[in-house]
Amino acid sequence: MNHHPTCLNLSRRPLLAVIVAVFATLAGSTYGQSGQVSKVPFDLPKFKEVLSQCRLQSPSTSNPLVRDGKFEGFSKPGRFYLAEDGSTMVLATDKDGRDRSELRHNAHFSVSDANHLRATLRFDKPETTGRKARLHIVQIHIKDFLGNDKGPLLMLHWRENRGGKADHIWAKVRQDFVPKTKKNKYYDLGPRPEEFTTLDVRVEDGMLRISRDGEMLVEDDVSDFAEAPCYFKTGCYTRDLKAHAVEFESLTITTP
Repeated sequence: MNHHPTCLNLSRRPLLAVIVAVFATLAGSTYGQSGQVSKVPFDLPKFKEVLSQCRLQSPSTSNPLVRDGKFEGFSKPGRFYLAEDGSTMVLATDKDGRDRSELRHNAHFSVSDANHLRATLRFDKPETTGRKARLHIVQIHIKDFLGNDKGPLLMLHWRENRGGKADHIWAKVRQDFVPKTKKNKYYDLGPRPEEFTTLDVRVEDGMLRISRDGEMLVEDDVSDFAEAPCYFKTGCYTRDLKAHAVEFESLTITTP
């Protein structure tokens, strides 16, 4: 390779000018601006508050990758990171079958209070590996009076095919405190989004309401669970799928 001879004959003053010019160029680039591309999700102001209130359950619930909102400086390729343009947060699994990368909100709430999760997200069509394929993106879990987890009250998940509808998102709402009764209601939330879609989950005065892009699709009485502590989860929880990812443009969770 031939080197340009002038690069070897720079005096100190021109060399200093070159260095200043390089830094000026960087300062004018995406990384040098106040709205620069961030390296980790916690760097983005829009995610700071919610991340400070969550833990990252990945790949298991018993040994979270991040505890008690300590997300500053943290990312993990294949699990929790920013998309290439630095403007969205990705929660992903990196193995096939059953795997998870979920934000578990630390606060517990009652369905009698005013509680709200709002997520603007998107995901590609998953590749299934079994008959029970699911991609869970939002959940409300409940506990008993001893603090034992009793499973989900609500699951928003993608199904390959249900009720003759392919590639849709569904809300599964539990109707009985005892999980083994398997009394559930299912609500169709529409086709999987090709672009970002906003899911709005509200629980107040014993009523569960879910809307998608401003359209109310679910109104269900969950007052029977008034004595049960609840908490929100959101992210990417796969079952009988290839490794997958869910991308968040925004996420807010509000509890009393």
